[in-house]
Amino acid sequence: MSKVVKRNSTIKVELIIRDNCNYCDRISHALSQLNDSYPELRIITKNITQVQGSRQSIGGITPAIWVKDKLWFLGSFNSDIFCDRINGLIQNPTLLKSG
Repeated sequence: MSKVVKRNSTIKVELIIRDNCNYCDRISHALSQLNDSYPELRIITKNITQVQGSRQSIGGITPAIWVKDKLWFLGSFNSDIFCDRINGLIQNPTLLKSG
């Protein structure tokens, strides 16, 4: 995973989880660790069993990861793919303007 020059933009990442989901806990931990390398990430975790009116996962499948209001992962996660796509956003400032 290559390092890129950081910009002062924020990238909103929503992690949708549910109670008693061990995989959700692992993904939450992985995203927290990635936040050290990508300080522009603003990670918001929402538990669909506790927060009414939160963005829902599709078909109740968790975890769901939304980046800039687009669904990137549903029921799975790959940190290499995530980092590649985040690097793409960082390298292309026009993609960072919205969301």
